[in-house]
Amino acid sequence: MPLVISDRAQLDFAVSARRAFAFVGRFGFHEVGSSATDVRYAKADLLANVYHGRQSYEIDFEIGRGHELYGTGELLRAANSETADQYRNYAARTPKTLVSGLDRLARVVLRDGYLALRGDEAFFDLLRKQRAASAAAFSLKVRASQLRPKAEAAFREQRYHEAAELYGQFLPCLSPAERFKLDLARRRGG
Repeated sequence: MPLVISDRAQLDFAVSARRAFAFVGRFGFHEVGSSATDVRYAKADLLANVYHGRQSYEIDFEIGRGHELYGTGELLRAANSETADQYRNYAARTPKTLVSGLDRLARVVLRDGYLALRGDEAFFDLLRKQRAASAAAFSLKVRASQLRPKAEAAFREQRYHEAAELYGQFLPCLSPAERFKLDLARRRGG
């Protein structure tokens, strides 16, 4: 059974991260700081960070400008990687899993974060648009969860005009049954 280390300093995260991410130097990045749980790099106006979650022990990479940092999952989606939906951060609690997790992450970042490492402005524009679209989709999902019970109650109580109005506010989230109810409510509610 592998030895799980509770003292983060004993994992030597920074040493292992520097080794796995040495390639960022080829893109013009240089180290600007480190701790027991992260190694930070910079290049002109770009920042990059390899980190080990303080509580989750998950390993991740982020890159961006200022406060606008994008994680590995966002890089994968923007690069249209077929692995984006299946990607999960790797959790490492032992020296061996830390090294293998960092090596895995480094390969993913080099393959799918290449344009970000180069500082490609079009790629960062895509990342910003992707994040805005994700935020809008999440907001709509939350709104749907709040309005759905009200719409269902209005439909059940034959307040069709109100039901149609409520269902219409989260149209992209409607199930086939809810679409049927919306059509029926529109016909009956006038």
